[in-house]
Amino acid sequence: MTSTTSTRDLILDAFESIVIDNGERTATLDAVAKQAGVSKGGLLYHFASKNELVDGEIQRLTKLAEEEVAELMAAPDGMVSRFMRLSIAEDTPLDRAFTIASRLAQSGRYPNVIVALEKVENTWLRMLTDALGDPVVARMVLLMSDGLYYRSALFPSGENVTPDTDELLGAVDQLIAARSHR
Repeated sequence: MTSTTSTRDLILDAFESIVIDNGERTATLDAVAKQAGVSKGGLLYHFASKNELVDGEIQRLTKLAEEEVAELMAAPDGMVSRFMRLSIAEDTPLDRAFTIASRLAQSGRYPNVIVALEKVENTWLRMLTDALGDPVVARMVLLMSDGLYYRSALFPSGENVTPDTDELLGAVDQLIAARSHR
């Protein structure tokens, strides 16, 4: 059985690649159509403007984040453990969706992207708070996860760039125990 990618997804993939590799300003409709291997009319059939491409990326980010939350909630090794272990940049579809969303947010032209990123982060924070029972520790885990992701993206081939996740999880457990005895 072969896997087919929809024209809409090919266009979004092209938009992602251009923005990630060359910046948001180079992602013109003509450049996206060319990169996707579709006519400009074909692109316009799916996305009538650059803002609609951005909206398509927001929908993609939202869907991928929802899928990850479902995976995290069903993780046999525990949600927090899996969340921390997934905090490494590996060029997954969700990584690419976050990268493009970050670049679009940084441009200052797309406030709706910032709103979408905040919603995803807030979902993760609620999920962590529910799992850990402590909003402060949940925020710390979220920020620790951000740091792990940032370091792995910044130093993709570096050794000993990120600490052992088991040690971090042990420290989180100790912190929860210490805070519960207050």
